[in-house]
Amino acid sequence: MTLPIVSWIRAALLRAAGRDRNGNPHQPPADSIPLRAELFSGEQLQRYARTLADQHRLDPRRGRNRLLARLAENEQVLVQTYDLVTAAEARGLRVAPAGEWLLDNYYLVEQQIRMAKLHLPRTYSRELPRLSTGPLAGFPRVYDIALELIAHVDGRVDAENLGGFVAAYQSVTPLTLGELWAVPIMLRLALIENLRRVAAGIARRRTHQDLAKQGGRSTFIASVLTNPVGKRVRDLLRLICTSLEVEIKQGHISRDHIHMLVSVPPYVSVSKLVQRMKGLTSRRLLQENRGLNKMFWGRHLWARGYFVASTGNVTEEVIGRYIAEQGNMERDQDADFKVEP
Repeated sequence: MTLPIVSWIRAALLRAAGRDRNGNPHQPPADSIPLRAELFSGEQLQRYARTLADQHRLDPRRGRNRLLARLAENEQVLVQTYDLVTAAEARGLRVAPAGEWLLDNYYLVEQQIRMAKLHLPRTYSRELPRLSTGPLAGFPRVYDIALELIAHVDGRVDAENLGGFVAAYQSVTPLTLGELWAVPIMLRLALIENLRRVAAGIARRRTHQDLAKQGGRSTFIASVLTNPVGKRVRDLLRLICTSLEVEIKQGHISRDHIHMLVSVPPYVSVSKLVQRMKGLTSRRLLQENRGLNKMFWGRHLWARGYFVASTGNVTEEVIGRYIAEQGNMERDQDADFKVEP
Protein backbone atom coordinates (compact mmCIF):
# COMPACT_ATOMS: atom_id res chain seq x y z
CA MET A 1 0.00 0.00 0.00
CA THR A 2 2.94 2.35 0.43
CA LEU A 3 3.87 2.75 -3.22
CA PRO A 4 0.44 3.86 -4.50
CA ILE A 5 0.18 6.42 -1.68
CA VAL A 6 3.63 7.81 -2.46
CA SER A 7 2.77 7.96 -6.15
CA TRP A 8 -0.48 9.77 -5.41
CA ILE A 9 1.30 12.31 -3.18
CA ARG A 10 3.97 12.89 -5.83
CA ALA A 11 1.29 13.40 -8.50
CA ALA A 12 -0.55 15.89 -6.30
CA LEU A 13 2.64 17.84 -5.62
CA LEU A 14 3.48 17.92 -9.33
CA ARG A 15 0.01 19.22 -10.14
CA ALA A 16 0.37 21.86 -7.45
CA ALA A 17 3.69 22.89 -8.95
CA GLY A 18 2.16 23.11 -12.43
CA ARG A 19 4.05 20.11 -13.85
CA ASP A 20 3.11 16.82 -15.51
CA ARG A 21 3.96 13.34 -14.19
CA ASN A 22 7.42 13.56 -15.79
CA GLY A 23 8.18 16.79 -13.99
CA ASN A 24 7.92 18.96 -17.11
CA PRO A 25 6.10 22.33 -16.91
CA HIS A 26 2.41 21.91 -17.67
CA GLN A 27 1.12 24.11 -20.49
CA PRO A 28 -2.37 25.55 -19.91
CA PRO A 29 -4.95 25.28 -22.70
CA ALA A 30 -4.57 27.86 -25.45
CA ASP A 31 -7.96 29.42 -24.68
CA SER A 32 -6.92 30.09 -21.06
CA ILE A 33 -3.87 32.21 -21.93
CA PRO A 34 -4.58 35.97 -21.60
CA LEU A 35 -4.65 38.05 -24.78
CA ARG A 36 -1.18 39.57 -24.56
CA ALA A 37 1.04 40.15 -27.56
CA GLU A 38 3.79 42.58 -28.47
CA LEU A 39 2.74 46.12 -27.56
CA PHE A 40 2.46 48.28 -30.68
CA SER A 41 2.69 52.01 -31.17
CA GLY A 42 0.02 53.76 -33.23
CA GLU A 43 2.02 53.36 -36.44
CA GLN A 44 2.80 49.73 -35.72
CA LEU A 45 -0.87 49.04 -35.01
CA GLN A 46 -1.91 50.44 -38.36
CA ARG A 47 0.76 48.44 -40.16
CA TYR A 48 -0.37 45.28 -38.41
CA ALA A 49 -4.02 46.01 -39.26
CA ARG A 50 -3.14 46.10 -42.96
CA THR A 51 -1.26 42.81 -42.62
CA LEU A 52 -4.24 41.28 -40.82
CA ALA A 53 -6.57 42.39 -43.62
CA ASP A 54 -4.33 40.61 -46.15
CA GLN A 55 -4.38 37.41 -44.08
CA HIS A 56 -8.11 37.15 -43.43
CA ARG A 57 -10.02 34.69 -45.61
CA LEU A 58 -13.81 34.65 -45.54
CA ASP A 59 -16.27 31.78 -45.73
CA PRO A 60 -19.07 32.60 -48.20
CA ARG A 61 -21.51 30.29 -46.41
CA ARG A 62 -23.68 31.28 -43.46
CA GLY A 63 -22.90 29.53 -40.21
CA ARG A 64 -24.27 29.08 -36.74
CA ASN A 65 -23.91 31.67 -34.01
CA ARG A 66 -20.76 30.80 -32.07
CA LEU A 67 -20.47 34.05 -30.15
CA LEU A 68 -23.37 33.44 -27.77
CA ALA A 69 -22.12 29.93 -27.03
CA ARG A 70 -18.65 31.30 -26.31
CA LEU A 71 -20.12 34.03 -24.12
CA ALA A 72 -21.99 31.37 -22.12
CA GLU A 73 -18.74 29.41 -21.65
CA ASN A 74 -16.93 32.57 -20.55
CA GLU A 75 -19.69 33.37 -18.07
CA GLN A 76 -19.50 29.85 -16.62
CA VAL A 77 -15.72 30.09 -16.10
CA LEU A 78 -16.08 33.50 -14.46
CA VAL A 79 -18.82 32.25 -12.12
CA GLN A 80 -16.80 29.18 -11.14
CA THR A 81 -13.70 31.28 -10.50
CA TYR A 82 -15.69 33.75 -8.43
CA ASP A 83 -17.10 30.90 -6.33
CA LEU A 84 -13.62 29.41 -5.91
CA VAL A 85 -12.04 32.68 -4.80
CA THR A 86 -15.00 33.49 -2.53
CA ALA A 87 -14.61 30.13 -0.80
CA ALA A 88 -10.88 30.69 -0.36
CA GLU A 89 -11.51 34.15 1.10
CA ALA A 90 -14.10 32.77 3.48
CA ARG A 91 -11.57 30.17 4.69
CA GLY A 92 -9.10 32.92 5.50
CA LEU A 93 -6.70 31.97 2.72
CA ARG A 94 -4.55 34.54 0.97
CA VAL A 95 -6.08 35.77 -2.29
CA ALA A 96 -3.99 37.26 -5.08
CA PRO A 97 -4.68 40.88 -6.15
CA ALA A 98 -6.34 39.66 -9.35
CA GLY A 99 -8.70 37.50 -7.28
CA GLU A 100 -9.50 40.41 -4.96
CA TRP A 101 -10.31 42.56 -7.99
CA LEU A 102 -12.72 39.89 -9.23
CA LEU A 103 -14.45 39.70 -5.84
CA ASP A 104 -14.91 43.46 -5.64
CA ASN A 105 -15.94 44.01 -9.26
CA TYR A 106 -17.84 40.85 -10.15
CA TYR A 107 -21.14 42.72 -10.25
CA LEU A 108 -19.67 44.95 -12.98
CA VAL A 109 -18.62 41.88 -14.94
CA GLU A 110 -22.19 40.57 -14.67
CA GLN A 111 -23.50 43.87 -16.00
CA GLN A 112 -21.21 43.68 -19.04
CA ILE A 113 -22.31 40.11 -19.77
CA ARG A 114 -25.97 41.15 -19.59
CA MET A 115 -25.27 44.06 -21.94
CA ALA A 116 -23.51 41.75 -24.38
CA LYS A 117 -26.47 39.36 -24.45
CA LEU A 118 -28.88 42.25 -24.91
CA HIS A 119 -27.02 43.82 -27.84
CA LEU A 120 -26.18 40.61 -29.68
CA PRO A 121 -29.35 39.08 -31.13
CA ARG A 122 -28.96 35.44 -32.07
CA THR A 123 -29.79 36.04 -35.72
CA TYR A 124 -27.70 39.18 -36.18
CA SER A 125 -24.24 37.65 -35.78
CA ARG A 126 -25.12 35.01 -38.39
CA GLU A 127 -25.15 37.78 -41.00
CA LEU A 128 -21.59 38.92 -40.21
CA PRO A 129 -18.80 37.75 -42.55
CA ARG A 130 -17.04 34.74 -41.00
CA LEU A 131 -13.45 33.59 -41.16
CA SER A 132 -12.75 30.37 -43.06
CA THR A 133 -9.23 29.70 -41.77
CA GLY A 134 -7.16 30.13 -38.63
CA PRO A 135 -7.87 29.51 -34.94
CA LEU A 136 -11.10 31.52 -35.14
CA ALA A 137 -12.50 29.85 -38.26
CA GLY A 138 -16.29 30.14 -38.11
CA PHE A 139 -16.23 33.27 -35.94
CA PRO A 140 -17.06 36.74 -37.32
CA ARG A 141 -14.14 38.61 -38.86
CA VAL A 142 -14.84 41.71 -36.80
CA TYR A 143 -14.53 39.64 -33.61
CA ASP A 144 -10.98 38.65 -34.56
CA ILE A 145 -10.19 42.31 -35.29
CA ALA A 146 -11.31 43.21 -31.75
CA LEU A 147 -9.25 40.38 -30.20
CA GLU A 148 -6.12 41.38 -32.10
CA LEU A 149 -6.46 45.02 -31.11
CA ILE A 150 -6.89 44.18 -27.43
CA ALA A 151 -3.91 41.82 -27.50
CA HIS A 152 -1.57 44.46 -28.97
CA VAL A 153 -2.63 47.33 -26.68
CA ASP A 154 -2.84 45.19 -23.50
CA GLY A 155 -6.56 45.90 -23.21
CA ARG A 156 -6.12 49.69 -23.24
CA VAL A 157 -8.51 50.50 -26.07
CA ASP A 158 -9.33 54.13 -26.78
CA ALA A 159 -10.92 56.08 -29.64
CA GLU A 160 -7.57 56.90 -31.20
CA ASN A 161 -6.06 53.41 -31.45
CA LEU A 162 -9.44 51.88 -32.33
CA GLY A 163 -10.14 54.39 -35.10
CA GLY A 164 -6.64 54.08 -36.53
CA PHE A 165 -6.73 50.27 -36.46
CA VAL A 166 -10.11 50.01 -38.22
CA ALA A 167 -9.22 52.69 -40.78
CA ALA A 168 -5.94 50.95 -41.62
CA TYR A 169 -7.73 47.61 -42.00
CA GLN A 170 -10.28 49.17 -44.34
CA SER A 171 -7.54 50.70 -46.50
CA VAL A 172 -6.92 47.10 -47.64
CA THR A 173 -10.31 45.41 -47.19
CA PRO A 174 -13.50 47.38 -46.49
CA LEU A 175 -15.77 46.19 -43.71
CA THR A 176 -19.52 45.90 -44.14
CA LEU A 177 -21.87 48.39 -42.50
CA GLY A 178 -23.03 45.62 -40.15
CA GLU A 179 -19.45 44.94 -39.08
CA LEU A 180 -18.81 48.61 -38.33
CA TRP A 181 -22.01 48.71 -36.28
CA ALA A 182 -20.87 45.59 -34.42
CA VAL A 183 -17.43 46.92 -33.41
CA PRO A 184 -18.53 48.13 -29.92
CA ILE A 185 -20.24 44.87 -28.98
CA MET A 186 -17.29 42.87 -30.35
CA LEU A 187 -14.94 44.86 -28.15
CA ARG A 188 -17.13 44.07 -25.15
CA LEU A 189 -17.14 40.37 -26.05
CA ALA A 190 -13.38 40.38 -26.59
CA LEU A 191 -12.76 42.04 -23.21
CA ILE A 192 -15.01 39.45 -21.52
CA GLU A 193 -13.03 36.75 -23.35
CA ASN A 194 -9.77 38.17 -22.02
CA LEU A 195 -11.19 38.43 -18.50
CA ARG A 196 -12.26 34.78 -18.73
CA ARG A 197 -8.68 33.82 -19.60
CA VAL A 198 -7.31 35.78 -16.65
CA ALA A 199 -9.95 34.14 -14.41
CA ALA A 200 -8.92 30.70 -15.66
CA GLY A 201 -5.37 31.45 -14.53
CA ILE A 202 -6.64 32.58 -11.12
CA ALA A 203 -8.67 29.37 -10.77
CA ARG A 204 -5.74 27.22 -11.87
CA ARG A 205 -3.39 28.76 -9.30
CA ARG A 206 -6.04 28.57 -6.60
CA THR A 207 -6.61 24.88 -7.33
CA HIS A 208 -2.88 24.17 -7.25
CA GLN A 209 -2.57 25.91 -3.89
CA ASP A 210 -5.49 23.92 -2.50
CA LEU A 211 -3.92 20.68 -3.72
CA ALA A 212 -0.70 21.60 -1.97
CA LYS A 213 -2.53 22.30 1.28
CA GLN A 214 -4.97 19.40 1.38
CA GLY A 215 -6.12 18.94 4.90
CA GLY A 216 -9.79 18.05 4.82
CA ARG A 217 -10.89 21.03 6.90
CA SER A 218 -14.57 20.99 7.76
CA THR A 219 -17.18 23.72 7.50
CA PHE A 220 -18.99 24.90 10.60
CA ILE A 221 -21.13 27.73 11.92
CA ALA A 222 -20.57 29.47 15.23
CA SER A 223 -22.86 31.82 17.12
CA VAL A 224 -20.87 34.94 16.40
CA LEU A 225 -23.43 37.35 14.90
CA THR A 226 -23.91 39.23 18.16
CA ASN A 227 -23.12 42.88 18.78
CA PRO A 228 -21.03 44.53 17.45
CA VAL A 229 -20.46 41.91 14.72
CA GLY A 230 -24.17 41.67 13.98
CA LYS A 231 -24.49 45.40 13.43
CA ARG A 232 -21.45 45.39 11.17
CA VAL A 233 -23.00 42.59 9.11
CA ARG A 234 -26.20 44.63 8.83
CA ASP A 235 -24.27 47.66 7.58
CA LEU A 236 -22.45 45.56 4.99
CA LEU A 237 -25.66 43.91 3.79
CA ARG A 238 -27.28 47.31 3.36
CA LEU A 239 -24.27 48.52 1.40
CA ILE A 240 -24.37 45.48 -0.91
CA CYS A 241 -28.10 45.74 -1.51
CA THR A 242 -27.86 49.46 -2.27
CA SER A 243 -25.13 48.84 -4.85
CA LEU A 244 -27.32 46.24 -6.58
CA GLU A 245 -30.56 48.27 -6.24
CA VAL A 246 -32.04 45.61 -3.96
CA GLU A 247 -34.57 46.90 -1.42
CA ILE A 248 -34.44 45.46 2.10
CA LYS A 249 -38.03 45.46 3.37
CA GLN A 250 -37.28 43.72 6.65
CA GLY A 251 -34.51 41.73 8.28
CA HIS A 252 -33.36 40.00 11.43
CA ILE A 253 -29.86 38.92 12.41
CA SER A 254 -29.80 36.02 14.88
CA ARG A 255 -26.68 34.68 16.55
CA ASP A 256 -26.02 32.13 13.82
CA HIS A 257 -28.29 32.96 10.88
CA ILE A 258 -30.03 35.81 9.08
CA HIS A 259 -33.59 36.34 7.83
CA MET A 260 -34.20 38.94 5.11
CA LEU A 261 -37.24 40.05 3.12
CA VAL A 262 -35.95 41.76 0.00
CA SER A 263 -37.24 43.06 -3.31
CA VAL A 264 -34.78 42.03 -6.05
CA PRO A 265 -34.77 43.64 -9.52
CA PRO A 266 -35.17 41.18 -12.42
CA TYR A 267 -31.60 41.64 -13.66
CA VAL A 268 -30.09 40.47 -10.34
CA SER A 269 -30.14 36.71 -9.75
CA VAL A 270 -30.75 35.50 -6.20
CA SER A 271 -27.74 33.18 -6.28
CA LYS A 272 -25.41 36.01 -7.25
CA LEU A 273 -26.92 38.26 -4.57
CA VAL A 274 -26.27 35.62 -1.91
CA GLN A 275 -22.74 35.03 -3.21
CA ARG A 276 -22.04 38.75 -3.03
CA MET A 277 -23.43 38.96 0.49
CA LYS A 278 -21.46 35.99 1.78
CA GLY A 279 -18.23 36.93 0.02
CA LEU A 280 -18.06 40.58 1.08
CA THR A 281 -19.28 40.11 4.66
CA SER A 282 -16.90 37.19 5.22
CA ARG A 283 -13.91 39.07 3.85
CA ARG A 284 -14.61 42.28 5.77
CA LEU A 285 -15.40 40.57 9.06
CA LEU A 286 -12.26 38.45 8.98
CA GLN A 287 -10.18 41.51 8.10
CA GLU A 288 -11.67 43.70 10.83
CA ASN A 289 -11.96 41.18 13.70
CA ARG A 290 -8.79 39.44 14.82
CA GLY A 291 -10.78 37.14 17.08
CA LEU A 292 -12.92 35.92 14.20
CA ASN A 293 -9.84 35.55 12.03
CA LYS A 294 -8.32 33.17 14.55
CA MET A 295 -11.59 31.30 15.12
CA PHE A 296 -12.27 30.73 11.41
CA TRP A 297 -8.72 30.39 10.11
CA GLY A 298 -8.83 27.96 7.20
CA ARG A 299 -12.60 27.47 7.55
CA HIS A 300 -15.82 28.93 6.17
CA LEU A 301 -17.51 31.78 7.99
CA TRP A 302 -20.83 30.95 6.32
CA ALA A 303 -22.37 27.57 5.66
CA ARG A 304 -22.75 26.53 2.02
CA GLY A 305 -26.53 26.49 1.80
CA TYR A 306 -29.30 29.07 1.96
CA PHE A 307 -33.08 29.03 1.65
CA VAL A 308 -35.03 31.30 -0.70
CA ALA A 309 -38.78 31.55 -1.27
CA SER A 310 -40.89 34.03 -3.22
CA THR A 311 -43.98 35.80 -1.90
CA GLY A 312 -46.26 34.09 -4.40
CA ASN A 313 -48.33 32.04 -1.95
CA VAL A 314 -47.55 33.99 1.22
CA THR A 315 -48.02 37.73 1.57
CA GLU A 316 -45.21 40.10 2.50
CA GLU A 317 -47.11 40.97 5.69
CA VAL A 318 -46.99 37.35 6.88
CA ILE A 319 -43.28 37.04 6.14
CA GLY A 320 -42.58 40.39 7.79
CA ARG A 321 -44.48 39.34 10.93
CA TYR A 322 -42.54 36.06 11.03
CA ILE A 323 -39.20 37.91 10.82
CA ALA A 324 -40.28 40.44 13.44
CA GLU A 325 -41.10 37.67 15.92
CA GLN A 326 -37.67 36.03 15.70
CA GLY A 327 -35.86 35.98 19.07
CA ASN A 328 -35.39 38.76 21.59
CA MET A 329 -34.23 41.52 19.32
CA GLU A 330 -32.50 44.72 20.31
CA ARG A 331 -34.93 47.60 20.26
CA ASP A 332 -33.10 50.33 18.36
CA GLN A 333 -33.89 52.82 15.62
CA ASP A 334 -33.38 50.16 12.93
CA ALA A 335 -36.83 48.68 13.31
CA ASP A 336 -36.77 47.17 9.82
CA PHE A 337 -33.51 45.28 10.33
CA LYS A 338 -32.93 44.16 13.92
CA VAL A 339 -29.99 42.48 15.63
CA GLU A 340 -30.22 40.11 18.59
CA PRO A 341 -28.24 41.34 21.62
